[in-house]
Amino acid sequence: MDLVVNPLAEVLLSDPKDPSAPLTVRAPVRGRGLQIHHVDRAVDPAAFRVLLLQRVAPLRECPPNLSAADRDRLAELGFLVPPENVPRPVRYTCDLDGPTYAPHAAPPAVAASADLVVNPTIEHLGDAGPRRECRGRVKLANPFNRDRQWLSVEHDEAVVRSFFSWSASTAPDLSALEPGRPLPHTIDAAWRDRLAAAGVAVPKARATDRPARRASAARVLGDQLRDRRYVIVPRGLDRWAVASIRRYYRELIDEGYLLFGDKDWPNRYFARYDPIAHFFHEQWAALASDIAADPLKASFPFFVEYHPGSDLPAHTDREQCVVSISVQIDHVPEPVGPAPWPIYLQPGGPETNLAVHLGIGEAAMFYGQEVRHYRDALTAGASSFWFLFYVREGFEGSLD
Repeated sequence: MDLVVNPLAEVLLSDPKDPSAPLTVRAPVRGRGLQIHHVDRAVDPAAFRVLLLQRVAPLRECPPNLSAADRDRLAELGFLVPPENVPRPVRYTCDLDGPTYAPHAAPPAVAASADLVVNPTIEHLGDAGPRRECRGRVKLANPFNRDRQWLSVEHDEAVVRSFFSWSASTAPDLSALEPGRPLPHTIDAAWRDRLAAAGVAVPKARATDRPARRASAARVLGDQLRDRRYVIVPRGLDRWAVASIRRYYRELIDEGYLLFGDKDWPNRYFARYDPIAHFFHEQWAALASDIAADPLKASFPFFVEYHPGSDLPAHTDREQCVVSISVQIDHVPEPVGPAPWPIYLQPGGPETNLAVHLGIGEAAMFYGQEVRHYRDALTAGASSFWFLFYVREGFEGSLD
């Protein structure tokens, strides 16, 4: 079998002061997931020697004169892979002319194109996507596809700001869109309708009342949260974002970037420092504050895809989780209506055991330190979530 050096394999020293200390290999492998192995010089001398050489003078080709056993061992570690198993880069894209996901309701009607103006909240972001300070406190790689131009708006279909991409090869020049101004005549009818559906263009009569409508929606959700100790956020993300986020995580898993299982959670994919989760975690902070009527800041997020055998024992969350938000990102097989694997909430103790089913893109928000919650074992398929946690603005402890 032909093997090549995995260009994305990392070789790390467990003790920089001791060159004989075990090495750690982190290697994404398409079809196998993220491989993490520790290599000891005494146990694997040949593999250790190759990996140590990799740190000094990175290899481009499979080292010559390896025995079959040594090749197999380096392939097991993910350092050597068949060419077809080298993972491709995954970048987040949310194209205005791309697919959407709207399983629970028909897309909202849009106004006649002649009545449209550019959404006054539009912000042009260029090819780098959202600014670094918008992407969370942890410094992570920029996940936004730089082969696109990016813009953002607030609109009725989502309670958090929407971020869209567009390509000069398939879209008209949208960089000329000015807040509150009529759409340029160079934009044809199909694209005018597309921009209206996405909220990039809005009816002139509704161009300025978005803040009042958002505040009203937050008050309604906040009343429910304070009364019941939990609330369902039905439209946290627009349908373009839902489709794009699902595709992004499916590609991350297919390309081998996520670790599957560990000793504590053997049946799940897990990402603690995924930059898209951190980005949206930051975007939801203002929403969580508005609903809770309490200034909050982001503590930590993570992404999980559960597989059969996974469960969640009953528990309350720790001090970094004053407000907890569970967002249903995906479910396989495709559900008709809400996903079939509920989270059980106990806002008033075991006697108030509530099964909460979320549709894809919906979220359950609750007081994490107060409301016990759990899930029974998943018996089939796969179910994906963001878990987003927040603390009060004045919290001075660790945010991790």
